[in-house]
Amino acid sequence: NYQVELSDILYLEKDANHITICLKDKNIFVRENMGDIFDLVPAADFIRVHKSYVVAIRHITMIEAHQLIIGQAKIPIGSTYREGLKIRLGIA
Repeated sequence: NYQVELSDILYLEKDANHITICLKDKNIFVRENMGDIFDLVPAADFIRVHKSYVVAIRHITMIEAHQLIIGQAKIPIGSTYREGLKIRLGIA
């Protein structure tokens, strides 16, 4: 069991059978449903940007047309999530 500070979570990435919780200094692998994990993180601080990614808003450093950057990671923005992301971040 790990105690994880929400402020240390950069993003969550779903793979076939697990979710990777990407932290500033390490990754933690958990066997959990993305919906269940998303329910555990506060909606005010996190947003789903792709069917396989939930990101911490505070750690987004750049947003491009089809991806965003968090640290060194390039995370795709799914077309069904793009408009919601723009609205949430106040981007026209």
